[in-house]
Amino acid sequence: MMKIKKLITFCLSAMLAASSCSHAFAAGRPGTWASNDKGWWIAYEDGSYLTNDWYQSPTSGLWYYMGADGYMLTNTTTPDGYWVNADGVWIEGSAGNTGSSTDSATQSAWKNEFRTKWTAAYNDAAGNSGSAGPVRYGFTMALPDEISEQTVRQMCDACAASCQGRAYYWYHYSGENGILTITAVNSTAAVPDEMKR
Repeated sequence: MMKIKKLITFCLSAMLAASSCSHAFAAGRPGTWASNDKGWWIAYEDGSYLTNDWYQSPTSGLWYYMGADGYMLTNTTTPDGYWVNADGVWIEGSAGNTGSSTDSATQSAWKNEFRTKWTAAYNDAAGNSGSAGPVRYGFTMALPDEISEQTVRQMCDACAASCQGRAYYWYHYSGENGILTITAVNSTAAVPDEMKR
């Protein structure tokens, strides 16, 4: 049984356009595809665009990842460890920088559930806070033996960093008896110490 007991404190500042931490379509803010010589991106009516997050096509159901510059990633591994092909489409059950299928079905499903739970917890807390101040949130989920501490840490980093507009973050995770508990804070400035409890 893997036991994870670590306090991880990370602060990350980034110069990103403010938007919400959510999937572009799932959050009720549908975007449209746009392209130029450099590539494809998801554009919004207000002129902004999706960055550092996943986009699920409302018509095909396929998933695409938009990088820090807003362009769709292709033939690479996304920051949260998934492989996207030459068309930018997430290849289900695959991960790693070789593009080969290295995740088991359990690992792939677990990562998808983790991303979904993180996004839902953040969106719920951010929606309730109604301000640009710090947002504290958390969730629990199953932690199978085959999920490593490194995988948990990578998923936490990727999900926390994708909460644009609140580019500073702190999180804590612990895993015991097959249950993972996550507590996180995202903020527009340094995360206050009193929220790190």
